[in-house]
Amino acid sequence: MDKEAFKKERAAALEIREELWQFLDEVIPKGSLSYDFSTKPKLDAKKFYEIFYKYDYQVRKALAHGLKLAE
Repeated sequence: MDKEAFKKERAAALEIREELWQFLDEVIPKGSLSYDFSTKPKLDAKKFYEIFYKYDYQVRKALAHGLKLAE
């Protein structure tokens, strides 16, 4: 695993992370700096899980490659 491949994996994780935040921004109103859950927004759990699962997988993949680079 070379450094450029690791950077690519990390960038992919950050893109999915942004997708996750965009999803939350669309569904949950924000207070000043944080989400306002007091309005009890309806959250599409399936959609959230799909995005989160992609993010979790990609982070693990990038981490594994990063650990190989550190060896």
